[in-house]
Amino acid sequence: MFHHPHTSTADVPGSFRLRILNGLLRNFVKPHLRKQVIELDAVIKTRTRIESLAARYIHDDTPALEITTSSLAGIPVERIAPPDRSDHTILYIHGGAFMLCSPQTHRGVTLPLARYSGCELIAVQYRLAPEHRYPAAVNDVLDVYRELLTSVPAQRVSVAGDSAGGNLVLALLHAAKEEGLDMPSSAVCLSPWTDLTGGSDSIRTNIAREAYLPGERMHELAMLYLDGAYVREPTASPLFGDLSGFPPLLFHVGDTEILLDDSRRMVARARKYGVEAHLRIWPRVPHVFHAFSSSLPVAHVALKEIADFIRGQFRRPQQAVDK
Repeated sequence: MFHHPHTSTADVPGSFRLRILNGLLRNFVKPHLRKQVIELDAVIKTRTRIESLAARYIHDDTPALEITTSSLAGIPVERIAPPDRSDHTILYIHGGAFMLCSPQTHRGVTLPLARYSGCELIAVQYRLAPEHRYPAAVNDVLDVYRELLTSVPAQRVSVAGDSAGGNLVLALLHAAKEEGLDMPSSAVCLSPWTDLTGGSDSIRTNIAREAYLPGERMHELAMLYLDGAYVREPTASPLFGDLSGFPPLLFHVGDTEILLDDSRRMVARARKYGVEAHLRIWPRVPHVFHAFSSSLPVAHVALKEIADFIRGQFRRPQQAVDK
């Protein structure tokens, strides 16, 4: 069961592996991201490299998981079904600064989450920038959610995502509320990017401690994605919207991340609107450490906790939703 307080700091097993991973990210990945050219040809090459690395290093020890590809509302999706799955569904939205990654690159999260939850997991391949800028990704995940509700009641759906995908989880809730769609039973955000204005203090105070993301590039990436759109629009920066009627929320974030305060501020705002919101702060972990489940024991601890939270919300009576 999911028992921890609304805000807590977690214990981290496997610290030696964590130190090795942080060192690799800090010395090899972060410098590359700092220099990444965001013109289309360069972005496509980086996507190809990431897909190749994911195919080589991401694995799961549960061969019984069934992985298929299909589409919902014309949007490509990857479906992951554990044996003896329940009649509940997790809709997963991957991160990657709105311009990188795919359901395949995020199997380090999605495979164990499907296994631990016992739910079918549907991962969305939304359109990416710079070819498709805001609000293309928001429209895609909203279209998928709307179509999913034609076959699965909202109280049997949970929505989850990481980083830019966490932004899209919250943007989806804003858009679904605006359209009058039923809210999912819960939402989970892993190190979400909730404020594209760059107004969180940790973007500056954690810039040297962050092992992964180059904080000095965040504004540039936000402006690329938004393409002139109003940055405080709730489906662009979900922090600035009206959160009344949102389902129970769970946030996971690391204490050294530049996006730490994006979670803290979002949780505080959710509680201001009377929304149940849990915040779990993990020490010394890199951005979206859950994706490194092939090598990090702590990732499995976190993913099991997320699965417990999701299952716990499925068991609760459906709440009335303000529309």
